Amino acid sequence: MFVSCGTDRKVSVWSCKEVESGALPKLVHEMYYECTMGLLLFKPREPLLAMGGRDGQIYLQTHSRAPIARSRIRVAPTDSSQEIGDMLWGKGSTEHMLFASTGELEPDVFSGVHKALDVPTRKAVCVFDISEDGEKIAIDNYGANLVLATRSTDVAHSLRLYDARRLRPRATSKVDLEPFVGDVNALQFSPDGIYLAVARSDNTVHIFDSRKLTRGALHVFSHEYGDVDEKHCFGVVNALWVDGTAQGLSLVTGGADGCIRSWDVRRASNDPSNGVVLARHDRDIGYFALGDPYKNEKPLLVGENSGIVTIYEGSLRSSPL
Repeated sequence: MFVSCGTDRKVSVWSCKEVESGALPKLVHEMYYECTMGLLLFKPREPLLAMGGRDGQIYLQTHSRAPIARSRIRVAPTDSSQEIGDMLWGKGSTEHMLFASTGELEPDVFSGVHKALDVPTRKAVCVFDISEDGEKIAIDNYGANLVLATRSTDVAHSLRLYDARRLRPRATSKVDLEPFVGDVNALQFSPDGIYLAVARSDNTVHIFDSRKLTRGALHVFSHEYGDVDEKHCFGVVNALWVDGTAQGLSLVTGGADGCIRSWDVRRASNDPSNGVVLARHDRDIGYFALGDPYKNEKPLLVGENSGIVTIYEGSLRSSPL
């Protein structure tokens, strides 16, 4: 099963039972809402779907067709023009919570609110001490550290680290990112919680030591631009950590050069042997995902900005399906 949303204010549920045999996904249910949903996020190991609305509210839906009682939580102020910018389920002691950030729909306005929400009670249990436009949220695997990426102007972006377990509203550390025009596309802790990867729309990914944010980036890994106009580029659209392989810890990214690359954080940023190409495509990357072969998943799925989706099997260097 998968769920999709669009500008028609519908959220559609699809069955994929027959996809392996060549059939298309089958529409099994549609839900209509008063606003467009921009984000869909299932709670891990539970049939609970959180949907981030452009009206500044989070809508909750169980796997069944009937919505659960009080199926929405307001995050943005009622008189604002803010949407849900990002949201993330907690981990460990906060797994019953949603962390949510809002951002402005109005151009040249960079305000937002950032909250920890207790889903069973539908209440905010912490409002964090920042009112900038929310971009991305990350929490480490231990549920100990939370990072908010925000921006205060077109080019001024920041990272703030919070104590996720104690839910203290004040940041424990902050760092301003190297200025750039665009967005923070992805924010990911490494499995051990030490490194933090920041994928940016300027076609770079910056690596920080989460224990020493204020020291600045340890690495800056860059994709090439290829044939893509830099002004019409989404940059590095995602960054995913991979551990437990013969190469040790590595970071996989997809960028404007149409390549999925693997980076070794033990090597220097300017090492020519770093950024090994795992897959190469004709157009810039719009999205990619990694699968777990031990769960019988395909190792790599890539969506190009041409609309082509490629599914790989076997090793990442094998030919696509």
